[in-house]
Amino acid sequence: MRLAAVVLVPLLASGWQQARERLPQSEEDAPLRRVVILGSSTAAGVGASRAELSWAARLAEALRARGVVVINRSKSGSSTAASLARFEQDVARWKPDAVILATSPTNEGLSELREGAVARYVDNTRALIDRTLRLGATPILAAPAAHRTGEFWRGRLVHELMNRLERLGAPMIDFLGPVEDASARYLAGLATDDIHMNDLGHEALFDATPLWMFSPTAPRG
Repeated sequence: MRLAAVVLVPLLASGWQQARERLPQSEEDAPLRRVVILGSSTAAGVGASRAELSWAARLAEALRARGVVVINRSKSGSSTAASLARFEQDVARWKPDAVILATSPTNEGLSELREGAVARYVDNTRALIDRTLRLGATPILAAPAAHRTGEFWRGRLVHELMNRLERLGAPMIDFLGPVEDASARYLAGLATDDIHMNDLGHEALFDATPLWMFSPTAPRG
């Protein structure tokens, strides 16, 4: 399990400093009550044999006992541009305390555009972070997961994307390290197809999610 180091960038520094104060620093700290997940197919539960076995549903169940409500507004095939387009409807109206940004880079056209897809994903994620901060909410990135095919160029791009996302300065849940081999390919037994995780893969993603980031019950100010 890894949380990306917090590195402030000029565009987001003042807003991130304010949001950072609201992010729990331990199990005892408790400012969050409502979390929105804005992602694509894996966040929507694709690959899991039952909805409740997806990483997002496991997270919602674990946080429910802590007084945190999870609202999953993920859609299969969604790109970061599509996430921006539906941000008001799927995120802002819920008035969240935190937003998990969990769109798959595959939906950016990674296979076709390669470096261009990485640049677009980062630019749009920066815009999603900014819009989240403007809500007074904390953005949390779900770092890109692996892929089953394991081409060298794909592994290189996924790790380049991971590094560039870390430099955006928002906290990050590492969905890559726990499930990849040396080629950024899914570990054996975790995938149901080239893109999506099976039940064991979803469990691995949930296990990689630090629950202390989502402590409960303080009233919204």
